[in-house]
Amino acid sequence: MYIQAIVPWNECNFEVKTIQYSGQWIAVFSFHVKMNFACVVIGVYAGSLVSERRILWEEIITSETSFGVLLFILGDFNETLHHTWHYFVALGACRTTVKCS
Repeated sequence: MYIQAIVPWNECNFEVKTIQYSGQWIAVFSFHVKMNFACVVIGVYAGSLVSERRILWEEIITSETSFGVLLFILGDFNETLHHTWHYFVALGACRTTVKCS
């Protein structure tokens, strides 16, 4: 599994300090210049298997304790209300529209 990410930011506001990654996530360590705080933006693309997602969260939880700064975790967590929906979507059999208000 490969993760590709585009992270837009204003270089006048954010300085990227370092980037770390694993098979299911990428973390961008940055510093907000104008507001004077450090943060980490973690982009997630979780696997479809429970065992893969368990590894993902173990890695993030372990890493989170070493970050020690504000975290923003976003992405595709590959979670559904029912485990069989993963397979329906893969087969193209599930067509659902979600309305956001």
